[in-house]
Amino acid sequence: MIYSVLYAHLSEVFVEVGNKVKYGEKIARMGNTGHVIPKPTNEKPNAGTHLHLSVVEGAKKAPWTLDSMVDINIPNQQECLYFLENDLFNDQDRVLVTAGWLNYNNHYAYDIIPQLQKHYDLYWNRSFTGTVAATGFSPSYGKFLIIHYDTSEKVIKQPIIDPSELEECQHKVDELLSELEECQTTITRLNTEIAEYKNIIEAQNIERDDYLDIIKIRTEELNKAQEEIKKQNDVIFEINQKLSDIQKENNLLKTQKEKLETELSLIPSDMPKQIFECPKDGVYTINLKKGYKLFIKN
Repeated sequence: MIYSVLYAHLSEVFVEVGNKVKYGEKIARMGNTGHVIPKPTNEKPNAGTHLHLSVVEGAKKAPWTLDSMVDINIPNQQECLYFLENDLFNDQDRVLVTAGWLNYNNHYAYDIIPQLQKHYDLYWNRSFTGTVAATGFSPSYGKFLIIHYDTSEKVIKQPIIDPSELEECQHKVDELLSELEECQTTITRLNTEIAEYKNIIEAQNIERDDYLDIIKIRTEELNKAQEEIKKQNDVIFEINQKLSDIQKENNLLKTQKEKLETELSLIPSDMPKQIFECPKDGVYTINLKKGYKLFIKN
C-alpha cells in the first residue's frame, strides 16, 4: 500500500522533490507558518509553533484539506500514529500531542510539539524508503512537505551518524593507525635485536663448543697424566719397598758386623781371626788396621 504523509507549518525543508529519504535522515524543521493559533507576533515570534501531521492512502502531490477527508481522501490513523514515535526528533525529545485525532471537526490528523520545546528538527522515522513528492507553501498549511512511501518495500533501519561523531571516530582511527605504525616499528626493531642476539648466541655457542673441545682434549691429557702418575707412584712404591728391604738388610749386616767386631776383640791379637768368607770367586779389596796380619785360607 502507498501512503502520503503531510508535514505542515514548517519553518524549513531540507529535502527536494524526487529525493529518496531513509530512516534517520533529517527532512525539515517545525515552525509556525500558515494559519496557526495563536498567531506569531513581534513580541512572540515563535507563538503557534507546531507540526500538523496527516497520513492518507494513495500518492498525493498537493496538500489535502480537512474538508476533503473521508469522501475524497482516506485518512489512516494507525499509519499516522507510527510517525509519533520518539525518533521523530531523532531521540532528542519526545512527542507531545496538542490536538489529537478528531479533536475537532474533520481533524483526521495530529498536531504535535516537542515536550522540551528545544529540538524542532524532524527526521524520517519509518523503516520504508520515502520519496519526496511535493514541497511548497499554502495559506493554510504554510510551508509543507509531502512524502510518499510504500509499506511493501520495507528496509532495515540505518543508524544516524553525526558528522562530529564521524570526525571523532576518524580521529580515533588515525590515532590507532599511528599507534599501530609505532607498534610495527617497535616490532621491527625488536626483531632486529632478536636477530642480533641470536647471532651473538650462535657465536657464543660456537665458542662454547670450541671450549668444550679444548676441555675434552685437556681432560683426556689429564687422564693420561693421572695414569702416568699412578704408574710412577707404583714404581716409587716398588723402589721404596726395595729401599726398605735394603735398609732392613743393611741393618742386619750392621748388626752382624758389630757382633763380629765384638767377637774379634775377644780373640788374642796374635791369633788368626776370620774376617769373612768369600761368597763367590772374585777380586776383593781388604783394608787392615795397622799391626794386623792377613791370613788367607784355601
